[in-house]
Amino acid sequence: MLCNTALQLDRGQLVASGDSKSVISAYLAESGNIPAEKDWPPESAPGNEEIRLLSLRVSAEDGNRSGVYQSQCNLFVEMNFVSNTTHSALCVGFDLVTSQGETVLRSYQTDLPQDEWLKAGKGDHHWRCIIPGGLLNAGVFYVCPRISMHNMYWIVRMEGAVQFEVILNHGASPFWASLDSRSRPGVISPVLKWKSVAVP
Repeated sequence: MLCNTALQLDRGQLVASGDSKSVISAYLAESGNIPAEKDWPPESAPGNEEIRLLSLRVSAEDGNRSGVYQSQCNLFVEMNFVSNTTHSALCVGFDLVTSQGETVLRSYQTDLPQDEWLKAGKGDHHWRCIIPGGLLNAGVFYVCPRISMHNMYWIVRMEGAVQFEVILNHGASPFWASLDSRSRPGVISPVLKWKSVAVP
């Protein structure tokens, strides 16, 4: 959960303060054109002596890494990290955030039933999360890596590490042909089932 207020620092100097959404949105806007993938050298990778995040990328199911994807496609968020711990409280995941600083979702590998958790032993790990096609609306999204020891402390907490754009195209209705993010509101745009029901 984001705090109600935020501070933006640049080289130790306060450059902005205010409500979290406004400050984060301004920071992301200043970040410019961020690619859909990022690699860090091991010696300066985000993290600590327990975990280092080596790379983060978004790609489509067909391997496309252009950073622009159709909304009908499954998207992969891939995190490559090196672990020097086997701690059972380790949570690896990300926040998905809009260009307005609004959090769409947070996902961890520990959201699944416990017997399905990915376990991080010592060594290199390459984990992938699937964002299903037909979920996101058109727009620009940022992936913000989140690695922590559950309810204890953060290891990696970065804003706007990589970005991608979604082009709306997953609707089967002919009415969708004229839609874009300006005419269909909402961060997500799932196609939901409708049916007629008898009134008792």
